[in-house]
Amino acid sequence: MSRLDLNVLLSDRKYTEQEKFWLDNLAGVSSDHIELTDMARLSDEGRRYSEKFLDAAAQERLLELCNHSDMSLYIAFTAMVHIVLYRCHGVSECVIGMPVLKLTRTEETLNETVLLRSHSQGNMTFKELLIQTKRAVLEAYRHQDYPLPVILEKLTERSNESLPVIPLMSYACMYDGLHEHAFRKEAQVEVVFGLERTAEGLKLVLDCDSELYSEEQAALLQTSFHHVLEHVSANIQTSIGDVPILSEEEKNRIVVGFNESGVLTPKMTTIDRLFEEQVNNNPGRTALIVGEKSYTYGELNQKADALAARVIAAGGKPDQIIALLADRSFDMLVGIMGILKSGCAFLPVDPNYPASRIQHYMSDSQAEIIVTATAKTDIDGFKGTRIDLKDLQHVQGSITAAASHQSSNLAYVIYTSGSTGKPKGVMIEHRSVIHFIEAMCDRIAFGEEETLLSVTTYSFDIFYLETLLPLLRGMTVVLADEASQIDPGQLAAVIGKHQPDYIQTTPSRLKLMLENERCAELMGNFKAILVGGEAFPSYLLEQLKPYTAVKIYNMYGPTETTIWSAMTELKQDAPLTIGSPIANTQIYILDDNRNPVPVSAMGELHISGAGLARGYWNQPDLTREKFVDNPFLTGSKMYKTGDYARWLPNGTIEYIGRTDQLVKLRGYRIELGEIEQALNELEGITGAVVLAKRADDGSLFLCGYIVTAIPLPTATIKALLKEKLPEYMIPAFLVPVETIPLTPNGKVDRESLRKRSHEAVLPSDNELPMNDLEQTLAEIWSEVLQMSADQIGTESSFFDVGGDSISMVQMVALIDKQFPGKVTLTDLFVHKNIKMLAQLILKDEEAPEITLHDLAVFALPERYFAGNESTSSESSYRIAASAEMSERIQETALQAGITKMDVLLAACFYLMSDITGSEELLMYTALDRTDEVTPLHVNLSGIEDISDLFGNVREAREAAVNGSVRIGHIRAIEERGDHSVAALIYDKSKVTAGYALSGLFDLVLELDPDDVNISLEFDNRRLDGARMIELLKKYMTLLRMMVQKREQAELR
Repeated sequence: MSRLDLNVLLSDRKYTEQEKFWLDNLAGVSSDHIELTDMARLSDEGRRYSEKFLDAAAQERLLELCNHSDMSLYIAFTAMVHIVLYRCHGVSECVIGMPVLKLTRTEETLNETVLLRSHSQGNMTFKELLIQTKRAVLEAYRHQDYPLPVILEKLTERSNESLPVIPLMSYACMYDGLHEHAFRKEAQVEVVFGLERTAEGLKLVLDCDSELYSEEQAALLQTSFHHVLEHVSANIQTSIGDVPILSEEEKNRIVVGFNESGVLTPKMTTIDRLFEEQVNNNPGRTALIVGEKSYTYGELNQKADALAARVIAAGGKPDQIIALLADRSFDMLVGIMGILKSGCAFLPVDPNYPASRIQHYMSDSQAEIIVTATAKTDIDGFKGTRIDLKDLQHVQGSITAAASHQSSNLAYVIYTSGSTGKPKGVMIEHRSVIHFIEAMCDRIAFGEEETLLSVTTYSFDIFYLETLLPLLRGMTVVLADEASQIDPGQLAAVIGKHQPDYIQTTPSRLKLMLENERCAELMGNFKAILVGGEAFPSYLLEQLKPYTAVKIYNMYGPTETTIWSAMTELKQDAPLTIGSPIANTQIYILDDNRNPVPVSAMGELHISGAGLARGYWNQPDLTREKFVDNPFLTGSKMYKTGDYARWLPNGTIEYIGRTDQLVKLRGYRIELGEIEQALNELEGITGAVVLAKRADDGSLFLCGYIVTAIPLPTATIKALLKEKLPEYMIPAFLVPVETIPLTPNGKVDRESLRKRSHEAVLPSDNELPMNDLEQTLAEIWSEVLQMSADQIGTESSFFDVGGDSISMVQMVALIDKQFPGKVTLTDLFVHKNIKMLAQLILKDEEAPEITLHDLAVFALPERYFAGNESTSSESSYRIAASAEMSERIQETALQAGITKMDVLLAACFYLMSDITGSEELLMYTALDRTDEVTPLHVNLSGIEDISDLFGNVREAREAAVNGSVRIGHIRAIEERGDHSVAALIYDKSKVTAGYALSGLFDLVLELDPDDVNISLEFDNRRLDGARMIELLKKYMTLLRMMVQKREQAELR
């Protein structure tokens, strides 16, 4: 069918209604990755195929539920497929492809596929989902004649207005009782769910894209469907969030089998008592090396006892929090061990933290005693007891022996960042630390007299693996000072001198170490390297491997579960995972309803076991929210981490990312780590962090901060990224930084980057503006993009320097004010940079000057204007008709043979005629998809009934078709007569130019013919707000009267 024939066909009223249905139904859907083709797949290569008969009893229940109706069976089948997608993939909303029904197919059928938009919620029952699916399926088939390619084309046209939210048609459902069997081989989708009827019964046939679905993932869909069928066919009132998709055997394998990491029963005592055992065994062994000095276990114990005595004398008792403010030194370890010996819990406070943060720690923790070993001891408002570690007196005998604290008492409280912006204190008990140390030594054979290099700040809980673990195992701690923490060169000197056996580091710090040649060369000197604290990117692992053949462990665990909860040795060519739970720890990956997700499905990671914190200090509500009942171990709790992960078939865990690292931009869910990974893999980039930031107008954009080894223009980087990532994942801005800043804990300091400007752009090959026109355009771009004009090259693509579909509209509007009629939205897609736009503007320089249009006005009565005392603070009001009235207006339009918009327009003109007393009126309209307005002149003289009014309006619209004026060609009226106004009536969704229409017109009436929502914008400096409300109410009253008169006329 030719395009002309298609346009003629689609002008039929039937297709007009169908077009509206589909555009409304698919609002917010992306058509980017769907490709329609008339060609069937040439083969099944690249597909994964499986089939399985339905359970006989469940099948019989299903057929009875559907009254043996093919259509009802298909609807139930489609609803069950959605449950599978919701439970296995977390897909609460999707668009499913349905083949055209065999019985309705004719030679004129234009489609092979109909689209079904489906959505669900966990608390929805299967019966409710069935009813919803039935309505959606039948509605979709009722509108199946509208050509799908045209729908997709119109969705693409709309993409600048309705940003995409969900992908289109990744899945399809078919049933051979209703559909052509060949559809399975023709559907270009990720998964086809097929239901086939055979002599032996019904069977589920799956056809998956093998690149996207492994054998395990395909099997998951197959088995999950059968579990869903078995359950919902027996109970249609069950909530879909509670439908089991795992067999008891599989659930047991995941919940129990994957957590068989060993049960250890360490001696239940306290940390300080276990330390004293090492002191008694080897008092002369070196416990700590700091710089040029070394300290024995005996020396550390002696000074710790002296501190414990002072703390107890000051009133310290079990579970009391004692603040510790110390530099990296021997005294830092004295402070930790001395407070533990006193029976109290220590609170590490980094003296380099801002004063406000330190004050929050002190006030929130209610610490009445502070132990100091730093020059920075001033804390505003603290009136409690201060103990300086330089002033300790030697004491006789063991303080620990006389202490009354137990393993269930608090060992320390560590503050972590809070979602509210205020840090929260995590309470860790002695027994949790002891269990952790025992579990770590079960995985790694830490030996006596071995050394461990400590590079982490003591306010970060992984520091206590670097200190408490070795001190309870008779090892030596090499404590890197502040300078060595920051400078990889100095750290290399420490490693070279002391030859430590172990190092624990964050990936961010490891990256800094590898960038230093000497430090990188020394990585092979360790026995093992422990990496954790943030996601370990695969590219960094590949950078590390050439320097060392030692064991590399990937560690995972939040502070709330005591340092680490899972770990794995990263072996050659094995996938990069966080491994499996350590001993005495259980990990569950659950969906939103706290049901275990199947292997390969994504869910939130929950942790239970001996390492669980007591909770958050003084925050019982937050504790209840995050530490929830463990449904798999009665009487225990589990911690909701907020991390996404999935089980792999071998029982290891693939870490996916923080929930707060998942952002939604323009409707798409984006994992920022994926963009960072892509940037880090580019040659010439040595570091990258991507943030989602907000512009001054509240809009979200992506900004990449990168460290480069060589100059790289923005356009070059974005072009390379586009080879790896979809368009919506390309950062709007790429900002060069000398280094990636780190927090004191050695993690990427994202908040520091967030405060930096995004204006410092990368070097560009583009030229600066060469003339006044290019400079003017650069300043317009600067205003829209909120960046300096001198940072914008004349050859930079608008989209490469941060532009998007929204800012594009703003930019074209500003250009049109300076150069009316020269540039349209469509032009910008071709003329993407300033130089090209300047050439476009100059192209018609010799053309005749455009004549500006003077707006026509009419006079309103004086009472509608504001006096000096009655100026309104509001400049717009909205009113809506009831659903019943909207339907009655639609019926009135149909009976009169006009559109619903004609009815609304007729009421406008009649009302203004009544108010002004004039039988002839000229108002402007914008009712089509255009950046133009049309002067509409209506003569109401000689009108005898409603039919005459409707006829006059319709004739006026037809006569005005060729009289449109571009909005950019309207001359703004600087001064109007006392009571004259210019009025515009428009459908907002149809105007694409992005102009501030209320700046040109005194009255702007926005009509929504679908739901009859009326919005009135007005110049509140001239017009009275109360009268404007009155005008809107009169309009709605007039609409009702017109409808009633028309209905009465029909009855006669």
